[in-house]
Amino acid sequence: MDKLPQNVVPLNRAKHHAIEISDQTMSELPNDVLAWRIWNSLDGLEDVVSADSAAEWDENQHETYCEILDALICARVLARRLTGMEPSDISAELHRRFRIAAGLPVDGGVA
Repeated sequence: MDKLPQNVVPLNRAKHHAIEISDQTMSELPNDVLAWRIWNSLDGLEDVVSADSAAEWDENQHETYCEILDALICARVLARRLTGMEPSDISAELHRRFRIAAGLPVDGGVA
């Protein structure tokens, strides 16, 4: 495999050692591995986005994007598994409840 498909993020530079980062492949991992991947992906980002590394942002931008994408997908899979619901549905329901509590229209109408 000379060139990886666009939806495959290489986890290292060695040939044939890339995994597809998607809901499907992350769903095959147990909860503890998902939690570790989330923490591991986000752990080093503080250094990358700090003011001290602003000069190196161009070099780190792609790697940072991949780490955030990995953490996001793992978090979505883990949240879905633990709650039994899509995280976006949970967010929408919380938003709806907030609007009701604040006296704001829920359906896009006038308050």
